[in-house]
Amino acid sequence: MSKRSSDILEKYWLSLAASFFDPIVQMLKKAVVSQLPYYYVPPHCLEVIPVLEALQKLYKVNKKAGYKLPLNSFYIDDLAQKINLFVDLARWHAWIDNLHSLPLISFCRFPFVLNPISKSQLLNMESAFQQECVKEEARQILLRNQLNRVDEYPKVPFFLLRVRRRNLVEDTLQKLSRVEDASLKMQLLVQFEGEVDRPEAGGILLEFFLYVFDEMIQPGYGMFMYCEKNSPMWFPTRPSAEIKKYYLFGVLCGMCLFNRVTVFVPFPLALFKKLLGKKPSLDDLKELSPMGKSLQAVLDYEEDDVVAGLQLCYNISWDNMDVDLIPNGRSVAVNNANKKDFVSKCVDYIFNQSVKEVFEEFKRGFYKVLDKRVVGFCEPPELMAVAVGHANYDWDIYEKNTIYWGMYSPTHPTIRMFWQVFHELTLADKKGFLLFVAGTDRVPVTGMESMKLTIHSHKALSEDHVPEAQTCYSLLLLPPYSTIGKLKEKLLQAIENNRGFGKQ
Repeated sequence: MSKRSSDILEKYWLSLAASFFDPIVQMLKKAVVSQLPYYYVPPHCLEVIPVLEALQKLYKVNKKAGYKLPLNSFYIDDLAQKINLFVDLARWHAWIDNLHSLPLISFCRFPFVLNPISKSQLLNMESAFQQECVKEEARQILLRNQLNRVDEYPKVPFFLLRVRRRNLVEDTLQKLSRVEDASLKMQLLVQFEGEVDRPEAGGILLEFFLYVFDEMIQPGYGMFMYCEKNSPMWFPTRPSAEIKKYYLFGVLCGMCLFNRVTVFVPFPLALFKKLLGKKPSLDDLKELSPMGKSLQAVLDYEEDDVVAGLQLCYNISWDNMDVDLIPNGRSVAVNNANKKDFVSKCVDYIFNQSVKEVFEEFKRGFYKVLDKRVVGFCEPPELMAVAVGHANYDWDIYEKNTIYWGMYSPTHPTIRMFWQVFHELTLADKKGFLLFVAGTDRVPVTGMESMKLTIHSHKALSEDHVPEAQTCYSLLLLPPYSTIGKLKEKLLQAIENNRGFGKQ
């Protein structure tokens, strides 16, 4: 198709309402699915490429139109059951690195058809493969040395991080600042000095990231700012922490994802946009700060005298600083003619200009661990869901999947009271409970089916105690309360005691 014909078709598609646009998308998806039986049959497998390219054009048109259809309209949800994602990832690597010229198709070339679960699996496969490559190389060196009777052992193919609990963050940052880049792509093992826990235990890894992040995101630590107590965190304009710490924080976030651990870090969607090279918008500022809603109100006012009556100028107060958005901004009034430019400059200053150095350091650390090309399979909301989960709750599934230890069972009186109280909690308190017991109020990208709560009856706890939790195991230690009123009082007390900055 010529460029002129393509442009005409794109213009036509842009003019379509969602109700007419969506059937075209669904028709092409069905055409793709019909070709899946030929996935392992070259060169017939290539016949699906023109259909995928047409679907890709629709996807780009949809993005240009401000997402008249949601991202999931383009997902082929059963793709992961029809093909081997690991094979597809290998084909993508071969294609992008020009390793061979076999006529093969890789759906990773068209990642918009992959849902977030598939993208999460691909990121996990990529990191696991890299970790296994390091281990295999060590095995080969060991075997070769044994055959040649060389009394020399290869470098241990793990990144063993020994830290002290009482000095956790500083120990971690000090050791990360000295480690070789290659070690960051090894399987991470954490060992707390003086403890006998196995470093390969998954709970230890989760516990490590939970406590490191929890300390570093506190306002008192000086790395991040919060517009309000329950708002997401953002980079400060005048950081009191060393710039190097932002690089190391990025490394830690990358290592968390690389080692397939999901931990609560209250970044806004804007961060994931910037990591993927997308521009944050006014909607992102609404998520971060009350200023966003105020600026939206300015845009919504149509009368000149109303905007003029606000007495705004190209100067804003942000992070305890008065900032001119343009030279001599205090003397330039905002009016109906320039209000869009004013709002645009506010958004640009907050998300880009004011944090340029610290964000670039964070980004450099993040991609020091992760392959930017594979991360690029995701759109920002998808990357956010993969990294920190989402907010699609199903509390009935959560109850159904719960495991009981000790004297407890689903029919125990205390357990019956617990679930009655839990289901009557506000959404904010239910999210607070997740933070208390699991360290995050977000649902993993795989859904609530993968969230397993364990409730245990601890002998040392009486009904005068508040419930306790071991977040690294999603374990709730629930005293045997005798009344529903006492249980509710103590449960809410435990939830409230766990609230802090970035926790809602």
